[in-house]
Amino acid sequence: MPDLRQDGRRADPRRDAPAPRQDDRRADPRRDATAPVRAFSGSRSRGISRLLGSTPRSRLTELGDAVARQDNRGWAGSRRRDPPALRQDDRPGPAARGGGGEGPVVLVVGAGVIGMTTAVRLAEAGHGVRVLARERTPKTTSDVAGAVWLPFLGGGPGRALGWCRRSLEVFADLAADPGAGVVWQEGVELFRAPAAEDPWWKPAVDVFRRALPGDLPAGFVDGFVFRVPVVRMPTYMRRLEERFLALGGSIEERTVEDLDALHRESPFVVNCTGIGARALTGDLELHPVRGQVVRAEPGLAARFLGADDAPGGLAYVIPHADCTVLGGTEDAEVWDLEPDPAAARAIVERCAALAPAVAGARVLGHAAGLRPVRREVRLETERRAGGVVVHDYGHGGSGVTYSWGCAEEAVRLVESAVREGA
Repeated sequence: MPDLRQDGRRADPRRDAPAPRQDDRRADPRRDATAPVRAFSGSRSRGISRLLGSTPRSRLTELGDAVARQDNRGWAGSRRRDPPALRQDDRPGPAARGGGGEGPVVLVVGAGVIGMTTAVRLAEAGHGVRVLARERTPKTTSDVAGAVWLPFLGGGPGRALGWCRRSLEVFADLAADPGAGVVWQEGVELFRAPAAEDPWWKPAVDVFRRALPGDLPAGFVDGFVFRVPVVRMPTYMRRLEERFLALGGSIEERTVEDLDALHRESPFVVNCTGIGARALTGDLELHPVRGQVVRAEPGLAARFLGADDAPGGLAYVIPHADCTVLGGTEDAEVWDLEPDPAAARAIVERCAALAPAVAGARVLGHAAGLRPVRREVRLETERRAGGVVVHDYGHGGSGVTYSWGCAEEAVRLVESAVREGA
């Protein structure tokens, strides 16, 4: 049973650290600096975190074991009832395909973090849900993403401020479950010139301040220091999938080439296909921004450091428990997923200027992925001849950051369509 505060309030990891307190209150990593260091990232709406959200495609060459082991403990963070973990003989059979909810069956296309989060919320709302995806965990780009809460390349503020606030609330709950792979960490966004203003997403976070001289490496004169959640995606994506299956949902590995054809199976379709939506919908406003990262050995930094104006370009160092993510690049309209050795060497050199321990560190692997970028996230209902499509794509690198907020809005759109009749 978790410790409680003396005043009876539930602890809040957006502010407190997990270290035990003299007064027996449960600590909250959203606030306190003594939380264990695992991972962190942060930036403004441009720069260091461009490569760290989830994307629909990637190539990863792993030279070492940088994949977290699965933890089979329960799920946390939904703010709804949580079913027990499924035993093998409890898993849904053919009669439960499409989910065990009382609502109409909904098809969710895409099994990245946006698709799976949406599927979980739909199933929790009582809908039967089938997820259709070419790839599922552990093969999605979400599984290899740095995965930090940080809005970028996803529009804003507008609706985005509400989405990212809601996601923070859910991640605060999820941090109570070590098996979910969510931790809170402090880090520094660095600038070589004074920052003109605070970022638009500042009102969403509980801990934010300007950097002190001791926070700044040589060559930097300003910075933002704040605490946000960091997600270990291989663990987290397994948790999402386990949660969804426990609710009676089903996942089908298949390639979807025509959204209209899906209306022969259900009048309600949710399109969470990331960059794949360009081909499925003809949306030419959606375009890829390629990013490359290097995975190095763990223990190279005590906290996140990043700068989009570092000497030589974008640079960030993100400590995880099992690796250190080094980045990055931002290549608009580039579709090539093969990691570039020359770019990797340049990334290491730039990051060594932020954290000297990076120089000479052992490299575990490389990854490249495509960010699904458009001027604003497309989250809206489209009525077609055979039914309704709720589009939820174009999150750029903000997939994790907006995931729970967008999922809940997508559920509201589906339920509105159900009430009105497809």
